[in-house]
Amino acid sequence: MKNRILNHLLGALFAFLFSFCSVGCLLTGFDLTIGSPAALLVWCAVFAVLSAVLWFFRYGVWVILLLSVRGAFAVWQDGAVWDQIRALAYTVSSHYHEVYNWPVIGTPAADSFDLAMILLGYLTALAMSFCICRRTHLVLSLPVVLMPLVLCLITTDTLPEETVLWLLMFGIVLLLVTDWVRRTNPEQYAALVLRIAVPAAAALGLLFWLNPQESYVNRAAEFQKTAAEWFQQAKSTAESVVSGNITGNTASRTLNLRNVGPKSNFSFTVMRVTASYDGTIYLRGRDYDTYTGTAWESTGEREEIFPAGEDPVGTLQVVTYGSRKLLYVPYYSSDAVSLTDGYADNSESTNVYSYTVAKNPLGISSDVSGYTKLPAETEAWAEEIAEIILSGRTSTIGKVRCIAEFVRNSASYDLSTSAMSSDYSDFARWFLEESDTGYCVHFATAAAVLLRAAGIPARYVEGYMISVRADEKTLVSNREAHAWVEYYDPSSGVWQMLEVTPADASQDHETSSAEPEETETAEETEMAEETESDQTVPEESEAEEDPAEPETDASGGEDSSENVQNGNSGQNSVGSSGNGVNSGGASSGDTGSTSVQKTPFRIPKWMKTLMWILPALAVVPVQGNLRIAFRRKRWHSGAPNEMALERWRQSRRLARLTKTRIPGELEELALKAGFSQHTITEEELYRFELYRQSVLKTVGSMPWYRRYFLRWIIAVG
Repeated sequence: MKNRILNHLLGALFAFLFSFCSVGCLLTGFDLTIGSPAALLVWCAVFAVLSAVLWFFRYGVWVILLLSVRGAFAVWQDGAVWDQIRALAYTVSSHYHEVYNWPVIGTPAADSFDLAMILLGYLTALAMSFCICRRTHLVLSLPVVLMPLVLCLITTDTLPEETVLWLLMFGIVLLLVTDWVRRTNPEQYAALVLRIAVPAAAALGLLFWLNPQESYVNRAAEFQKTAAEWFQQAKSTAESVVSGNITGNTASRTLNLRNVGPKSNFSFTVMRVTASYDGTIYLRGRDYDTYTGTAWESTGEREEIFPAGEDPVGTLQVVTYGSRKLLYVPYYSSDAVSLTDGYADNSESTNVYSYTVAKNPLGISSDVSGYTKLPAETEAWAEEIAEIILSGRTSTIGKVRCIAEFVRNSASYDLSTSAMSSDYSDFARWFLEESDTGYCVHFATAAAVLLRAAGIPARYVEGYMISVRADEKTLVSNREAHAWVEYYDPSSGVWQMLEVTPADASQDHETSSAEPEETETAEETEMAEETESDQTVPEESEAEEDPAEPETDASGGEDSSENVQNGNSGQNSVGSSGNGVNSGGASSGDTGSTSVQKTPFRIPKWMKTLMWILPALAVVPVQGNLRIAFRRKRWHSGAPNEMALERWRQSRRLARLTKTRIPGELEELALKAGFSQHTITEEELYRFELYRQSVLKTVGSMPWYRRYFLRWIIAVG
């Protein structure tokens, strides 16, 4: 019973040590903030003692299970805990993102991590106390203990403080050295731990002294490159599988509209964008030129020049996770971009590239003869609708605005929109006639079909819509994947982009911008009165913001009827603020928090001092062990008579130090060994050994302070 109690006490000590070190690794490695370090220390101690006590009893596991279930229920109800867990994931993954370009998970939802660290301390204490008290193999508990350390050691600039690292390594050394004895001979476990503790502390202290943390050198460049490439490839594959209709990654030639259904809530980071200006940016991935009714296809080897722009507004850098087949192009680059089969080919397989973004596109001649074609069945019904909604309008801008408003008001935005009914063979017709909801793929497809029916060259485009802040790194996830329309304006010779997805689709991308200035041509002046009423937008009910939407399809929250390019003036539309004219946009990839940060956790000075005092104290038992080993060697060395005399001298010393009475027969044996021809036998020598064992037993029953003094200072052994 005594040994069992001692082992459970050691279980509590180890549980406290490792729970403190686990939270300490994350707190000091990533400079996390907590409200009260002392409270966290107390919680770790409470968890360690409570778990060790409960494991002592046969049915303690059920009590632990009930407490854990109750605690899990409380965590589930308390949103603050989840906020801190998400913020912890965001902080850690953001650091890896900076080093390896790995994706970022979580959200910066909290500026303190007290509850998350308490939860980690509880799990660590429970796992370690179970390992010690129930004598299970280390493999069941060590991963829980090492995970926080592993998270810190992936990069060399997130190393924990030396004190935490030393304490953690000290505990691991003790566990590894004593593991076999702990599981097979628990009676000797406590004694072995005590004997090894101080020498292990001294050895680790010497190791840390010879290898100071300041001298660490990052030699992980090759690992960083390999790891980054592996994760990039994995994320690229995941994007093409999960994102479904928004391809963007594989530059697929076909978009099967029958597969367009409810969007997945799964989110992952796909790229990082840094701009020198504020605004909403549309990054063009690829376009599709052929509509079949059930799919968008890119046919043939189309070659064209995506127009350059003038009046630069800033620079834009794109960093993708993984080498894509295509480059993402903003509206508009100061240099013309060659498009092959509807996209800019990434022939060099680069994942980092930059543009100088300009405000106004420069017109160039293009062959647009194939961009008004529709299947015969589609053309019949689409022309009927176009004729009704256009009401005799003849200007390109007038037609575009009417069609954009009609499509925008045809359904409400919903990412849960079901797939096309099997009764229909035309996706755009099903959406306009049957479906009450849709998202960017639906709205863009319907608009492109109606524009073509109205004789306006149009094509379906996929890419990303991103809100950025000047000089801030914006993380882009698959939620920003988007689809829109490009129509050809013959007066300017430019493919203009058209945003037709309802404005309430993406309140995460709220923007505030002025209406674009329009330069009227003779044709537009003629239609001014006719189109004046079209520029007034009916009020739309605001949809409740859903931060978990996997796709942010929006026109920026501004006047929807103005989300059309003014082709005659060459100005970008409000919805396509890749030119940087939109300001005040909230970045969807905000990497920081404006809340006041608390002081990062730091290891107390007394604990650092203790780390160096323990190795100094190790000198006492080390010298004691050395002296005992020397005397043991002399105890067993020499001829039988010489050995008897040596044992007599050591026995007299033991009797004097322990104040015990030495047996008279041992004195007679010493006299025989020194003054007679008698040779001492093994049996006679063993009597000295029996006496020594009795003395050590007496020492073991003394108070701890006397036992320590005799054992380590006087070297009785």
